[in-house]
Amino acid sequence: MTWRGPTYRMVDGERIDGAWTHIWRRYPPDSEYYLDDLIVFADGTITCGERTDLAGLEKSLATGRLAVSNPTTPALPEEPSKWASRHGEPLTPEGFLLEVADRIEALNQRPTAG
Repeated sequence: MTWRGPTYRMVDGERIDGAWTHIWRRYPPDSEYYLDDLIVFADGTITCGERTDLAGLEKSLATGRLAVSNPTTPALPEEPSKWASRHGEPLTPEGFLLEVADRIEALNQRPTAG
C-alpha cells in the first residue's frame, strides 16, 4: 500500500503525528465497498469512520467490514510461470496489519522491519 502524510491530530494540546492510506470499507455490512481513508497515528490509534487499534483493525478485516483491495475486482489470469509474471503478490490482511504496525513504529522514530 502507498502511505501518505503527514497528518496529525491534537490531544490535550499535544500533536500526534500520523499517516494515511486508502482502504475498501463496507457500511452497513450488506452494502457495496467504497474507497475510504485509513489514518494511523503514532499513539496506535487507527481511524476509518471510527476509532480503533490494531486488534480492532484485525477484527474489521476478518469480518469483511474493511478490505485491502476491492473484493469485486476480478482476479488476474494465471501466468504460466510465477517467475516470469509482471504482477506483484497480492496484499493479504495479515500483511496489511504488519504494515500498519510498522507505520506506527516509524511514526515513533523506532526501527521498523525495513
